[in-house]
Amino acid sequence: MTAILSGYQLLETLHYGEKTVIYRGRRETDNASVIIKTLLEEHPPLEDIARLRHEYQIIEPLQIPGIVKPYELKNYQHSLALVLEDIPGCLLKEAIATQTTSLITFVQVAISAIILKLLAKTAEERYQSAWGLKADLEECLFQLQATGKIENFVPGRRDRSGHFLIPHR
Repeated sequence: MTAILSGYQLLETLHYGEKTVIYRGRRETDNASVIIKTLLEEHPPLEDIARLRHEYQIIEPLQIPGIVKPYELKNYQHSLALVLEDIPGCLLKEAIATQTTSLITFVQVAISAIILKLLAKTAEERYQSAWGLKADLEECLFQLQATGKIENFVPGRRDRSGHFLIPHR
């Protein structure tokens, strides 16, 4: 691991993607465990830098328990590094298999799935309309009120694009 970020010790690489690298690290001031997302290229395109800045701006005002909090957006080499809270967790399937999940956990998982769809890398993977986001939130609320939990939730299931598509024959 050759990356160096002032004020942080990088401990391990969690994900090595097409455009980003995600590390687990430790903040030197208080030894807090953090997640650090950086852009892969040494001189990334301005579009990629803007996308990382936009991701920070979206999640920064969200002060929701159970949702990862951003600590800072830091200058890093010729780019930026997004420093996030590192919270313990498990895979949804593991949580459901043990059936020890609480109502809060179900809500956190659903909200996390919605946020991930909002922050998807490509435009096609994001919500195509505000109606789709509203439909997902209403579906979560309906399931919570009806059963006390959220099951089989797939974000964007009822999301539709504003474009009229003519099928090809």
